[in-house]
Amino acid sequence: MQLEHAFKVANEEAEYLTLRIIHPDLRSRVVASLFAIAQQHQYSIFLLLQNSPTLQASAFTLLRPLCEAVIKGLWIKLVATENQINKYLNGEEIKNTKQMVELIAIQYRSTNNQFNQKNWSAVSSYVHSNHLQLQFWLTS
Repeated sequence: MQLEHAFKVANEEAEYLTLRIIHPDLRSRVVASLFAIAQQHQYSIFLLLQNSPTLQASAFTLLRPLCEAVIKGLWIKLVATENQINKYLNGEEIKNTKQMVELIAIQYRSTNNQFNQKNWSAVSSYVHSNHLQLQFWLTS
């Protein structure tokens, strides 16, 4: 039941976002694109979990790219310079995820500016079919 409710709320949010006007500047277009990618990952996760049987291995694999798209979108929106945006668009990663999270936290004046390596390792484990992904199959 919770999954169905979350799916419904996500769809309502998606409908709202499609009505938003995107400013024509490069920063706004890149941010909107990254958030659209995150939204598609979220939608795909819901679809995979609603499948019968559920496809949780594939759903969990999408957690890291979803997080990365949101983090990169926030970094570009709040922190990145025009030069950094252009480098990013040319395939030159100039900040790692940890650095992006720390810079976003500074921009928000947040005291919670530590990158949670344990959580990041967990979502990475699902992507790479490491121990967390395997535990489900071995213990179920």
